[in-house]
Amino acid sequence: MNKGEHVPVLLLEALNALHVKKTRKYIDATLGAGGHAAAILAKGGSVLGIEADYQMIEIAKENLKQAGDDFVIAQGNFVNIDRLAKENGFTQVDGILYDLGISSLHYKNGRGFSFENESEPLDMRLDTKFQAVTAADLLNTLREDQINEMMRAGMEKGEAKRSSRAIWKYGQRKKYETVGDLLQALGRLPRFGKLHPATKVFAALRIAVNSELTNLMESLPRAWDLLRPGGKLVVISFHSGEDRIVKQFMGSGAKPVVPCEDEIYRNPRARSAKMRVLSK
Repeated sequence: MNKGEHVPVLLLEALNALHVKKTRKYIDATLGAGGHAAAILAKGGSVLGIEADYQMIEIAKENLKQAGDDFVIAQGNFVNIDRLAKENGFTQVDGILYDLGISSLHYKNGRGFSFENESEPLDMRLDTKFQAVTAADLLNTLREDQINEMMRAGMEKGEAKRSSRAIWKYGQRKKYETVGDLLQALGRLPRFGKLHPATKVFAALRIAVNSELTNLMESLPRAWDLLRPGGKLVVISFHSGEDRIVKQFMGSGAKPVVPCEDEIYRNPRARSAKMRVLSK
């Protein structure tokens, strides 16, 4: 993966929300390629970066070295943010950032996050060492109603029903192994506007494989306990399921900040981003 391809979303807005100061401690709970963390380092902050994906950690290391040396990287999932923070001396921190979802670099890592390469294995695990269940495993073992419930994390009721029916029927004839198998299963589904019919399916499947919504619900209160009085909790979400959890935790007073038109033009991935901030 090319380390220079990922562009962090709402970068300036996140830095302003965190109120980054020299020598103060910050946790980047979703390190990724290190874009947000590098900007915090450049302003003099001390960073603990948490990342589940070993490939992304190697990319982040190189990117962070260019911004400073006051950082620690912990391999793991942010659901364990409390343990990872204590192990690395990052309790009573000044700010915690979550940039949810996956990096644009993940779409090129050969694990089936994108539907561009039909020959890739249908994997979708962020942590290939400690996560046992792949996307193919789920589709090969779940009942139709369970697939439908999984799809509801990323789409409307009618879309979820059509998608889960098509997925289940295909699975009765052939075992899922590659991205191409899932695309064949979805081949006759209608297109909604410019959106490819597989887009929401792939997102919902990735969320399920990595337990993203459950982990977020468990992680936010743990992160809150790590903040010192006056500390900032900043969360950037990319779909309604994530944002609903964040809004429920922060309350209706945490109004969303969205990207400007210029950022969306430069980085289309930012289109659905919402940032919410809560001060302790």
